[in-house]
Amino acid sequence: MGNSIFVVVLIVVMAIAVCVIAFSKMKKRAPAQDPGRPATDDDDDDDEDDESKLTSQEQEELIALLAPTALTYIKLEPVKKALSAFDSKLGGVPYLPPGFDYPYNADPESDKKPLKLLAQLNFAQLPHLEGYPREGILQFYIAYEPKADTYGLDFMDDSNPLGWRVVYHKDIIDDESLLESPPELDSGGEDCFPLQGEFGFEARLDEEYLSCSDFRWEGFIEESVEPTPLYKSLLEKYAEEDIDSVLIHAAGGDGIKIGGYPNFAQVDYRGYNDGKNTSILLQLDMWGDDEGGEIMFGDAGAAKWFVTPEALAAMDLSDVMYHWDCY
Repeated sequence: MGNSIFVVVLIVVMAIAVCVIAFSKMKKRAPAQDPGRPATDDDDDDDEDDESKLTSQEQEELIALLAPTALTYIKLEPVKKALSAFDSKLGGVPYLPPGFDYPYNADPESDKKPLKLLAQLNFAQLPHLEGYPREGILQFYIAYEPKADTYGLDFMDDSNPLGWRVVYHKDIIDDESLLESPPELDSGGEDCFPLQGEFGFEARLDEEYLSCSDFRWEGFIEESVEPTPLYKSLLEKYAEEDIDSVLIHAAGGDGIKIGGYPNFAQVDYRGYNDGKNTSILLQLDMWGDDEGGEIMFGDAGAAKWFVTPEALAAMDLSDVMYHWDCY
């Protein structure tokens, strides 16, 4: 009897702990504000935790301290539309010029099956973003087979493209009749593929501030925000967590995008190496529609592909870093 009571109590405590952790993570993923727009009491009247104790003017002045980090990026919104092999999209039939060496899973522990197109970007169809190509097609392939439960990623070496590839076609053949067809994919891979459905994109330029999960966030706050007279004066009136909450809600990182700042569910692993891979080729964040279409890496996770600014300028994809994490 005593053991049974102990087990029940232990289960209840663990359940409470899980709820607390999940709630704290949800707060971290609160939607980012538009740069320069202060939080207001109308942003979320139903969520008391999102109501700042700072006045609107104080919030506006505080958020303005993040302005030096503002980056322009291409915001991508998945939409249902008719698509060709040339279009920017999620899933579907890739652009395959004659003689293209189609990528296969080279992981020794895999079944050596063809990879599947996850995303394709036709830069000629997208708003131009400084530092990125104006033309050409960029493709992202990942593993598509029952054993591919890590979406092709080698967590021990995220630059090892055995189970994934990033391919750039600079010169595009316009005659669709000359294009090749992708190899047939075996059934069963859909169970370990993060995308359900096929979608095009609506794309526009947007701007965001540094992500609070970016490895540079803590250093920027300590060096450029906390020493300011404004921050010090706010500390005399409010708790530090109330001030920091305003900054976190103004931070960027979320969404499906090209460029900008990344969103990490766990930790920005780039901070453990040289930190040079700061250019985002593509980020695929969690997304879904009312018809069963969705992107989901693990449990509400996001995938990112990084290169250095120098590699981006040359479209050198020999050392791309691919990473995904989840909650």
